[in-house]
Amino acid sequence: MRVSPKLLIFEILAFLVFAILAGAGFLAWKLSQGPLDLGLIKPQIESSLSDARGGQPVEIESVVLEWVRDRNRIEAVARGLTALDAKQQVVFRAERAEISLDAGAFLSGRFKTRRVRLLDGRATVVRSKEGVWSLADIVLAREPASDKPFDPLKDLKWETLATPIRALISAGSFERVELGNFNLTVQDQKAGSVWSANPVAGVWSAGPDGVALDLDVKLAGQAEPNRIVISLASDGQVSRATGRLSLEGVDPVSIANVFGYTGNDFTSGKPANAAFTIEATEAGGLQSTRIGMSDVSGRGRIGAREFAVEGLSIDAVYDPATKIVTLESLKANSDLLTGELSGTLDASALIAGDQTRPTPVRLSGKNFSIGLMPVFEAPWPFVAADIDASLSPDMQKITITSFKAQTGELVAAASGELWFDGPPGARQIGVIVNATGTGAITPQQVTAFWPVNLGAGARDWVRAHIPQGKATKAVLSMNWPPGANAQGFLPNEHLTLDFT
Repeated sequence: MRVSPKLLIFEILAFLVFAILAGAGFLAWKLSQGPLDLGLIKPQIESSLSDARGGQPVEIESVVLEWVRDRNRIEAVARGLTALDAKQQVVFRAERAEISLDAGAFLSGRFKTRRVRLLDGRATVVRSKEGVWSLADIVLAREPASDKPFDPLKDLKWETLATPIRALISAGSFERVELGNFNLTVQDQKAGSVWSANPVAGVWSAGPDGVALDLDVKLAGQAEPNRIVISLASDGQVSRATGRLSLEGVDPVSIANVFGYTGNDFTSGKPANAAFTIEATEAGGLQSTRIGMSDVSGRGRIGAREFAVEGLSIDAVYDPATKIVTLESLKANSDLLTGELSGTLDASALIAGDQTRPTPVRLSGKNFSIGLMPVFEAPWPFVAADIDASLSPDMQKITITSFKAQTGELVAAASGELWFDGPPGARQIGVIVNATGTGAITPQQVTAFWPVNLGAGARDWVRAHIPQGKATKAVLSMNWPPGANAQGFLPNEHLTLDFT
């Protein structure tokens, strides 16, 4: 009997489909009874993982095939996976590793790991006395070899981003590595302490178009901060990269200490949040730096004046090409300032270490208030204001070349100086101000801008006998040297205020 070629092909295809379905059904039935042992190919899996780690050894206790419910697919699962370095030191250990093999390589009889998901693991990172951060023999970062305070405008370089990314690339050729419920122990030999993070979750991905690392770390115990989120990303050649570090539950004074602050004029009220973002290229170095802080609160002191901060947030950007720091937003709710400001600072003299040039500063604000109590009765509200000033090289003096502001229908223009004098523990403030206000000035504004202890009897008389009316001009002249109010009031010769 002759068989049609078309019918023969159809029967062969039908048989193959049946065989595949039968095999899948049998596999599903076996997996429903429990994991399927793959002990025969354990050496090949270990070799595949070792190849993906650049030849570094990997040891596995057992390998099974099982149905992963949360991912809705069948995967090879390694139990008790231990990754070693060239010196047989343990890099990390995971109680469970879900492995995805390269399909093309598998069909040709080779085992090649593309993706791995590591669960319930542990690892140890060491910070040496020299400031080198390493995971076994993998160097993740090197701190500047100096005892000087960290200077973000000088110390952030291309290597800050490229070193950890290239270290991870050289450690393996995985397309994707996921971490879940990891316990990370940090042995800080430089600080002489040991702290831990648990849980740690993360994703590492690498391909021709780019490389990315995202880590979410919850710190254990009384460590500060409470949570760290790290994101690194680069192009495929690691010639351009960005990085972001977010800290939750951190003392803002600790952040200030990192940048060189050593004073004790501010005490935090509760943990705050901070975020740092940098962008750099191999050819051009650092391209931009951003810092943000939020939920800052506490109590501070400027000279003899104490103040409370209920809420403070800052968002600023540094451009290395122009050496300009742009204050995109400063939002405050405090005794000294309530409202939002923005502005710029020319940091070229600071970066060059020039001790002869001042640092220009510009600030602008809308709908904010300044509190100068107890010299004045209540905070001054402003509809808008613009300030051009400069900081002395030692940061102890502010010279205001132009101050323009509007409060109500009053328009003010002023100039002056503000400086600090005396040792850090007993520092006092000096102020020189020359200001003129024009427009419609109400009696309430007269008393608001009239110092409480300057001609107090006349001030009270104005409040009691002139409930309504307008003045068209005010001239203020203040020369307040440090300690001028030591007797509890400002002597008349140091301040004059005329209304017309």
